[in-house]
Amino acid sequence: TYLRGQVNELGEMSLTSIYCAGGSLNHTSVKVSVGDTFAETPMSSDSYTTTDLGRTIEKADYKVGNDGGVVGFIVANQDKNIQLTFIGDKTYRTAMQKNDRKAIVELSNLARILSAMEEIRKQQKEANLKIQFVTRKIQEAAEQQASDK
Repeated sequence: TYLRGQVNELGEMSLTSIYCAGGSLNHTSVKVSVGDTFAETPMSSDSYTTTDLGRTIEKADYKVGNDGGVVGFIVANQDKNIQLTFIGDKTYRTAMQKNDRKAIVELSNLARILSAMEEIRKQQKEANLKIQFVTRKIQEAAEQQASDK
C-alpha cells in the first residue's frame, strides 16, 4: 500500500495510489498530511480493482497538475513523517515510507528537467522554422532582384 510516481519522456508526471492492505475500500482519492496541514487529490477518473491470489488490489491514477498539490506537498515535507490516507467507501491510513517520499521527490525533479528539455526542443524547432522562413524570403528577394536586372 503506497503511492507510486511515474514520469514519461516529455516530463509529464503522474501518481498511482495502490491499496492492497486487505479488504476493499473502493478508494478514488488520497490525502497526504503532516499534523493539520494536508493535500488531497480530487477523485480519480481512472481507478480500477483487480485480485492477485485472492487478494484485492486497488489502483487509482492522478496526473500531476490535477493531483491537488499532493506531489508539491510531499516535496515540501519530504523530511517529515507524512501520513497517507486512502479515501473511498472506507478510509485507510498508513505512514509514507522514507524511500517512497524520496522516490517521488526525485521523480518530481526528473519531471521538471525533462519538461524543461522538451520546452527547449519546442523552442528550437520554432526557431529553426523561423530561420528557414527568413532564409527562403532572402533567397526569393535575391532571385527577384536578379530577375529585375
